[in-house]
Amino acid sequence: MNFNFRLADDNDLSDIMELMNQTRDTIWPKEWFVEDTEDSVRHILAGNGFIILAMPQHSEEMAGFFIIKFPGLSEENLGNWIDFSDDKLLLSAHMESTAVYPAFRGYHLQAQMAAEAEKLLVKMPYRYLFATVHPDNHYSMNNVLSGDYQVIKKGKMYVGLDRAILLKKI
Repeated sequence: MNFNFRLADDNDLSDIMELMNQTRDTIWPKEWFVEDTEDSVRHILAGNGFIILAMPQHSEEMAGFFIIKFPGLSEENLGNWIDFSDDKLLLSAHMESTAVYPAFRGYHLQAQMAAEAEKLLVKMPYRYLFATVHPDNHYSMNNVLSGDYQVIKKGKMYVGLDRAILLKKI
């Protein structure tokens, strides 16, 4: 199956939140997925990142989304875990949440959406791409590692959940 990709806008918020909530409610083990709040998605759509949407070719039906966040100098910037300077923190982007409807799983959409996001990011000032993955989530971990990310640290995040922090320099 082939997919088209586009940037989300405010009109897509309810569809994104619907898939986010469905993923949260159906994923097991639960600690593998940490959903974003509606306020944080609004913040991203307001210019603090962007969201890639995947749709099956010849359809406007959303198959999945990939959230990219620009954390700036905030405390949550993953570059703080490895003592990045302020200059490097400002060049850092987070490859945040990804969710795909069950009917569209198995088509490597996470990797395809990440590639679409990177096409945009290389045209921007961002040079350090961070991601977090639960260490036991082999599907997501393999997807991220196959995208040339490297595990740089492991720790407890998101209120005590195990996470591997990965980094890719572009």
